[in-house]
Amino acid sequence: MTSRKPTALRAIYTLCGTILGVATIAGLAHAGNEEKPATLLYMLTDKTVDYADKLAECDRLTIEQYTKHGVRVMAKTEADLKTWLTTDAAQPVAKALESLQFIAYAKANNADAIGGLTAWVVNAEDSKAWGGAIAAGTYFHAWGFAISGISHNAIYDTSHGDKTGAIPLGLSQDKPWAIPTQVEAEPCSPGGGANVFRFAPPRPFLGVSMDENRVKGVTGNSPAQAAGLQAGDEFVTINDKPIVDLAALASVLGDRKVNDTVQLVYRRNGKKHKTAITLANRADVMAKNSPIGKPLPDLVGKDINGKDVRLSNFRGKVVLLDYWATWCGPCVEETPLLQLNWERANRDEFVWIGVSVDDDKKAWEQFVKNNQLGGVQVLSPEWGAAMDIGGYPTILLVDRSGIVQCEVRGKSIAAATKALLEAK
Repeated sequence: MTSRKPTALRAIYTLCGTILGVATIAGLAHAGNEEKPATLLYMLTDKTVDYADKLAECDRLTIEQYTKHGVRVMAKTEADLKTWLTTDAAQPVAKALESLQFIAYAKANNADAIGGLTAWVVNAEDSKAWGGAIAAGTYFHAWGFAISGISHNAIYDTSHGDKTGAIPLGLSQDKPWAIPTQVEAEPCSPGGGANVFRFAPPRPFLGVSMDENRVKGVTGNSPAQAAGLQAGDEFVTINDKPIVDLAALASVLGDRKVNDTVQLVYRRNGKKHKTAITLANRADVMAKNSPIGKPLPDLVGKDINGKDVRLSNFRGKVVLLDYWATWCGPCVEETPLLQLNWERANRDEFVWIGVSVDDDKKAWEQFVKNNQLGGVQVLSPEWGAAMDIGGYPTILLVDRSGIVQCEVRGKSIAAATKALLEAK
C-alpha cells in the first residue's frame, strides 16, 4: 500500500521498472503518426497453459485488431524471452527481478508496450464477490504494460454478457497511456461472462493539494502552476460554486472533463482574484513529473547531525532515495529492509538517503535514533515537493550517473540494488 496525507491530491504510481506502468487492459489508442506507428511486443500464449487452443485463437484475433489499426506487432514467446535473458544485452536488473523481465524485453525491442493473453478461472468466491454478475467458470482477458511511468486504475465492465472479449491495451506513439478511442477485438469464445478491464476515463486535473479551502501545495506542470497559484491562496468559488474544502473541490471537478475551462475566484493576502483555468489530463501531468528515467535534481539540505547534504556529491555511487514519514505505516514496514540493505552494501559504492516529509521534527528525530537508522537521514518536505513526490513510501534507485532507474519496494529493494551495483 501507498500512504498519502488526507489532503494530498497528487500521487505517483510508478512500479519497479526502468520505466514501468502497471498492468493495463483497455482500448487501443493511436497517435496518428503514420510514419512511425506504435509498436507492440505481443507475447503469444504459452502452449502449456489450460485452454491453450482457445487462447491461441484469441491471440490471432487480438493481433488482427492491432494490425488493422496501424500498430506494428512483434509476436514473441516465453522461450524467446528466456533466450534473451541469457544474452549480454539483457539488463542486470531484469535478470534479477522477474517483474522487470517483460518490460525490459519490450524496451530491448524498441516497443511502446507489451501485451498478451492469459487464462483465469473464476471460482465461486470470486463470483460471489462480484454479486453474481460473473458466473463461476473459465474466461479470458488481455493484459499488458504500457511503457511509461504512470499506472492506470482499471474498472470492471461486465456489459458483454455471456461473451468473452479480448480487449487490447492502450497504445500511442508518444503517449502509450493515452486512450482517445476504444477498440474491441472480436469475442474469442463463449464463457461464463466477460470481465473486461478498461481504463477509467481521463481525469480532469487542477493540480493542488488543499487544507480546507487553502492551497497547501501546487503540482509542477499543472494547470494550477500555469495559472500562478501559490501555497496560501484561498479558494472562494469555481464556476460560482463555493469551495470550502477538498470535498467541495472534488465535487466541482468531478462534473468537468479534460480541457474544460473553469472560472476560479481565489483570495491572496486578503484581495480577491479571478482567473480562467483549463483542466488537464492527470496522467499527462504525472507522466511529465515522473522521476523515472530522469536525472536526479541537485537538492541540498542537512542530515540529522546537522551536516550538509548535496545529492550531486553522491555521483558515482548507486543511490537509494527513500521518501517516507513516521505517520506512514507502509513506510515504517519497509524500514528494516532498507536498513538491512544498507548494512550489507559496500559503502564505497552505495548510499541510502532517507528523506522524511514529517511535519513533526521531534517525532522524526526520535524514530531515527530509537531505531538506530544508518545511511543519510534528512528531514525535508521541500525535497519531496521538488521531485513532486505525493505518495509514500516512494523509494527510488539511482544509478552511478545520477539517473533515476526505478522505484523499488519490499523484496525488490535488495535484488535491484545488487543488480545495479553489478552493472558496469
